[in-house]
Amino acid sequence: MATVTREKTIDEMNKRWGSEFEIEFTDSWEKEAKKYKQNGFKIVHLTMYGKNMKEEEEKLQKIDKIIVIIGSQKVERKVYD
Repeated sequence: MATVTREKTIDEMNKRWGSEFEIEFTDSWEKEAKKYKQNGFKIVHLTMYGKNMKEEEEKLQKIDKIIVIIGSQKVERKVYD
């Protein structure tokens, strides 16, 4: 079975959907989140315990700059704050 890199997955998403998704790796998620927030980005945390995505979809479509944090059990409390 071939290994698919995260970068390749993002490239394929962009080709298929015509978007400009990017992937970035960092040693400090807090520092990066703060930097993006200061530059006008909305931070969205995707979790199975949050709001129903269908109910929030219209609001999210109106936002130009979004950073998505995806996580589950081991997401630090600071992400929720």
